Amino acid sequence: ELEEAVVSTQSTGKAGISMHPSHPKMMMLLEESEEDAYKQVNCKQLFMSAGNDHENLFPGGLGEKVLGDKLTIEEFPDMVHGWAMRADLSDAKNRRDVDRAVNLYLEFFKNNM
Repeated sequence: ELEEAVVSTQSTGKAGISMHPSHPKMMMLLEESEEDAYKQVNCKQLFMSAGNDHENLFPGGLGEKVLGDKLTIEEFPDMVHGWAMRADLSDAKNRRDVDRAVNLYLEFFKNNM
């Protein structure tokens, strides 16, 4: 999930979205500071966190503490990491949350680009 690490370290752009983000674990593996990466973010962010994602990706977590009002967090408690890309869309819960995520994605970029 290299795209998450790349998105986390970008310093330019108008908006960024992380669907079931993996950067907290990636940063630990790379022995880099997640907090320092957040401090480099200069644009609005949307985290779409799965129920089993790292605690830093939820309200009250490190992402919110550092990014403040630049961050919007949408929770998907019924989903597990990877759901947005690998969901079985014949399952009603998966379909519901993928549809919700796509709508949030489009609306977020519409409002922030």
